[in-house]
Amino acid sequence: MAGNFAGVTPSYATVPTSPIKKPVSGTLLRLKPDLSGGEIVSDGFRNAYDFTFNGTGDFFTYDSDDERDISLPWYLPTQVFHILPLSNAGYVTVGLKRPGSYPDMPPVLATFGRGSPTGVTCYQHHQFPQTYHGALFMLDWTLGRVLTVPLVQEGAGWKKDGFVFAEGRDQFGFAPTDIEVAPDGSLFVSVGGRGTRGSVFRIVSDVLGTPPVAPGPDVSSQQLNAVLDAPQPNSSWSRATWVPQAKSLGPDVFREAALTETRRIAERLRAIEILVEMFGGLDIGTASKLTLARSNFVRARTAWAVGRTRPDAPDAEIVRKLITDRDPFVQRFALEALASATSNATFVATGPAIAAAFASDDRTVRFSAALLISRMNDDQRNTIAKALAGNSRALMWLSMGRCLRAPLQSASAAAVATEVLLSLTSSSEDRYDAARILQMMLGDVGPAAGRPVMFDGYAPAIPLASLERELNPIMTKVAAAFPSGDAHLDHELIRLIAMTTPFNRDLFARLLASITDSTLPADDIHCLAAISQFAIERSYDESMATATALLGIDIKIRKYGLKQDTNWDDRIGELYQALCKVDPAMPTLLPEQPGFGEPGHVLFLSQVPQPTIPKAIEGLVKTLQSNPEFQWSNDVVFTIAESTQPEHLALLRAQLDNLSVRDAVLITIAEKATNEDREILLTGLESPQLNAVEGCLKALVKLPRSNAAAEQFQLLAAARRLINDKREFQLREIAMRLLQSNTSKSIQFEFGESGYRQQPESMQLWQTSLEAHYPDYRPPQASDVAQTILLSLDAVDWDAGNADKGRRLFERLACARCHGGRQALGPDLKGVTKRFSRRDLFASIVDPNRDISPRYQTTSVETKAGKVYTGLIVYESVDGLLLRDAEHKTYRIEASDMELKVLQRNSLMPAGLLKDTQPSDLADLDKYLKGL
Repeated sequence: MAGNFAGVTPSYATVPTSPIKKPVSGTLLRLKPDLSGGEIVSDGFRNAYDFTFNGTGDFFTYDSDDERDISLPWYLPTQVFHILPLSNAGYVTVGLKRPGSYPDMPPVLATFGRGSPTGVTCYQHHQFPQTYHGALFMLDWTLGRVLTVPLVQEGAGWKKDGFVFAEGRDQFGFAPTDIEVAPDGSLFVSVGGRGTRGSVFRIVSDVLGTPPVAPGPDVSSQQLNAVLDAPQPNSSWSRATWVPQAKSLGPDVFREAALTETRRIAERLRAIEILVEMFGGLDIGTASKLTLARSNFVRARTAWAVGRTRPDAPDAEIVRKLITDRDPFVQRFALEALASATSNATFVATGPAIAAAFASDDRTVRFSAALLISRMNDDQRNTIAKALAGNSRALMWLSMGRCLRAPLQSASAAAVATEVLLSLTSSSEDRYDAARILQMMLGDVGPAAGRPVMFDGYAPAIPLASLERELNPIMTKVAAAFPSGDAHLDHELIRLIAMTTPFNRDLFARLLASITDSTLPADDIHCLAAISQFAIERSYDESMATATALLGIDIKIRKYGLKQDTNWDDRIGELYQALCKVDPAMPTLLPEQPGFGEPGHVLFLSQVPQPTIPKAIEGLVKTLQSNPEFQWSNDVVFTIAESTQPEHLALLRAQLDNLSVRDAVLITIAEKATNEDREILLTGLESPQLNAVEGCLKALVKLPRSNAAAEQFQLLAAARRLINDKREFQLREIAMRLLQSNTSKSIQFEFGESGYRQQPESMQLWQTSLEAHYPDYRPPQASDVAQTILLSLDAVDWDAGNADKGRRLFERLACARCHGGRQALGPDLKGVTKRFSRRDLFASIVDPNRDISPRYQTTSVETKAGKVYTGLIVYESVDGLLLRDAEHKTYRIEASDMELKVLQRNSLMPAGLLKDTQPSDLADLDKYLKGL
């Protein structure tokens, strides 16, 4: 299993039978035992870490969500996939993930919200209760959970189900990384990673089950039963026992076992698997007899075995017979047997059976048939199309199969999908499928050069100009069907409307009217994306309604308590710019709306005319004064700082204790500092944000000299910290010149680029001099504070913690600024108390550099022009990178402009966050973090 950053390319598909030749995103690969060749079985995963087989030979994985997109329309939770050969799991780009409800997606058996999927296994043992026999077990590192999906057959696949099996309790850190079944049937779960406690847990059942092996009449029978009933047959400990035994028994006993109707189904399946793995596969005679087996699982495993015995050319007659089997589960396996086929004769012989599969009432069977179309040539596809003449639904699925691996545009196929979509006899599922397949027949949505990521899922991947004439009557019919009264269907109709941008004022009005006070923010964004594609003149009321809808997104986010993450501002900003392009009045109208003033609304001021800014500031001030829970941000601070009204500037100074915006406030104070601000400026030197340090240093230069002891030690401490890159060395020189000016001393220090190094001897000379000059002054040490806090943990009354007070402390300490918010630079803290013990968690807070994940280490980039940028890399490619600093400013730096790139050893998280807290504060913070 390889994630979407693993770099799996077509070069990995070295075997001609590889189902997929050109993989997209994360992949599932099948490798030869000697690693001399490989096949790509499935792709389209985001970041799946593990996969497993169940007893019938299906495979499953647990794939990641993309937490940075949470609350955006295309956000998808963590998903348990039943992987089908040739299928794509839907991860296309940052702005385009296909939902599991699409007809072109493999089955999603369960979703589990936010999380970080790790290990996956299938329980094929007997210790646990029957409910868990054959069940999937998955791990979630983020929330410290063991999840399970019992596998119950339903149609061609498995019933959708899933629940939490186990999770960490109290203060014991539980961050599971991998899971395996032990020889005695218990579960081993390893935990650890990124500074969490490392160990291995063993989970056992209260009531032990009984092994299924029945004693045979002789030693040979007993040995055969032991092989067929071997638990966890794919595990190394199990194989070490049964493989040598199977070799010694030879193939004949396994053929007989597979054919014996009185044997348990699981034993017959294992006999078939062993014949394929160890004895060259199923011979035609045995396979033919097995097609008559009473068990659908045995017939399905026979289909698989025929496909693996000769992957390039499975026996066509047997496969044809099984594709037309009475059971959809068998049909699906028989279709999958052709996933590696390269023989034209095989597809010619099985073509009529495949055509029949397109007419199946089982959606997964139709999808399995559609997946095979990419393996066929045009003649074979056309033959199937002729066989399906008159069956609109089947023809629609055939058309979908044509473009699963090679996007195309077809007006005739689009017309067929439209027929199904609008038919009064179509089921709601068929209408939904038709809306999706119609998108695909128009070339599908997708990214395009120069187009914002926001519209990856709303704009055509291929220009529609060549279809314009045929498209107009189709979209007229589609427009008339909206709204349909089916929210699920309407969601995809809106996407179709966005793709085709019809010049239809009535449709525009209906779209706008579909956004109400009760609609969800993600649905509003989805609808506004379509509205932004209408290049028609708006009335004043329509512009006002659009402005209200746009502002309402943040209001609803707060109302429903929804989360936002790092991609939020970028995507909403792109949506806003698109709306302004088609509605130039938008920037002027926004500040006039009664709801203007949410922190997120500052994003919209980028387009607001300068004369309107004072009105916008008034809206912000009015909202923050009326809302004690107002979430201050740097953008809010800098916006209000543009005001000339003293009462507005006083509001900013009042936020100096709010660490989430303290640096922004320091910068605004530094711009017009007086001598009364000296203490504020000196404390600003401790900031980890260089812009704040630079502002404070330059402001101090303009103030009268001071010989106060604290100031000299603070300047020296700042100089000692500023040693990581060129910009810091330049700021260090300002601090040292201030120190020389204040003390009238010229102790050794080398200025200029030749001095851009640590200079420890000089720092020690200055330290000695200051200690001699100010013998009664001892500067506080951050390490002393940290140690004091850690020693006090045992005395804290943790049960008395108040989650609401903890939330306010979390926000005041600026934790919310970097963790789990719309501008998050640090990890989401959801489930953090389940991953870390309480002591480890607080140790990480008081000493943030103790164990930094590489993802959150800062990088300094120096350009050829001499500018230095420090922050987290949010995107990097061969052409350059995007870097976001601690003030949430984003910089694009081209590769050709880079002089130097250095990974720093420090965290963006500042030390000393808890230095002024009381024991009750720690209890409150702990209680709040538990609830995340």
